[in-house]
Amino acid sequence: RLKKEIPTKLRFVTEKASHARKRVNRIPVIAAGSFLLLGVLAVAAYLLFFMPKWKTSIAVLPVEDLSPEKDQLPLCDMFLEDMIDKLGSFEKTRVTPSQSVKNVVNSSQNFTSIGKKLSVDWLLKLSLLKDSERMVVYMELYDTATGILQRSENYNRVFNESSFYMVQDEICEDIAANLRNQPQEEKLLVLQNSGAGNVLALEFYARGFKYERDYNTSHADEDFEAARTDLLAALEHDRNFAKAHWSLGNLWETKYVESDSQSDLDVMVENYETAFSIDPNLAEVQVGMGWAYFYKDELDLAYPYFKKAIELNPNDFHINYFVGGFYRSIGLPRKAVDYYVKALEFDPTNIEVLNLLSLCCRCYGDYD
Repeated sequence: RLKKEIPTKLRFVTEKASHARKRVNRIPVIAAGSFLLLGVLAVAAYLLFFMPKWKTSIAVLPVEDLSPEKDQLPLCDMFLEDMIDKLGSFEKTRVTPSQSVKNVVNSSQNFTSIGKKLSVDWLLKLSLLKDSERMVVYMELYDTATGILQRSENYNRVFNESSFYMVQDEICEDIAANLRNQPQEEKLLVLQNSGAGNVLALEFYARGFKYERDYNTSHADEDFEAARTDLLAALEHDRNFAKAHWSLGNLWETKYVESDSQSDLDVMVENYETAFSIDPNLAEVQVGMGWAYFYKDELDLAYPYFKKAIELNPNDFHINYFVGGFYRSIGLPRKAVDYYVKALEFDPTNIEVLNLLSLCCRCYGDYD
């Protein structure tokens, strides 16, 4: 059972909250450099002695929008995130988070240099062309050691919610031979069952999810309203869409951290609980429930959800990042280190996680 080792107000400073990141940024430059060095040394020691044996590694480049009006970016981003999740179901395959890839990629780099910076064996390049009736996805798989194209396919389908997800599954099947690996059926099935129930729910969710992530960094009212409107519209078309409820929970959580309003907390918890009642097999839904109990100051109830999230998806950057954030927020930096280091396996150059890891190392003496 977890104990309340630090005051409630301090436990509210989580990595998911914007002010937590500001606290890190306010560290003096010299001290921050020292802490970062501690983090780098800790990670280096771990990687030297305990680095897991990955069969292969892959990064998915940002999905290019080939539509004439260039108005399908939210759908492209959704396709990208879904592909990352499904590739993560491949056994012992390290998949780089999308934001890390975006930070590295630019038009002047070739595939070999991108692969070296991301430390991956493969790069998957996807492009999407969509009109009102059809969708075409172009796929290219590159070996980063040589920069040579190893496989290319195109998938021309009638556009609907089924084809959107089925093309992702076909891509996984088509590149499995190159990766010399196969997805774990049980994990893949969970992802296959988590999609939108109809095409309108899918399109509204894609837009709402983008605005929700924008609001997490901008805290702009217009991003909040756009996210809320589109996510609620998605649920009008599919009331049992767990991911839409989960994204609404995230949206209201960001608002609650700013407002400290009980009504915002209530809406956040309601959406997380609804998502959980629909699909408890999604790791992100388990994390949502963990944060719901965390903010209600019921830590003993929060802990099992974070634990279950790791059991469901141990090889995901974000899940490890949030579980590390939970432990750090309740004053258990030694436990947080395990999950921050695991997150860094997928994104070794993530400065935010390195800073948080170094802060946890610095706190060891305070919690002996």
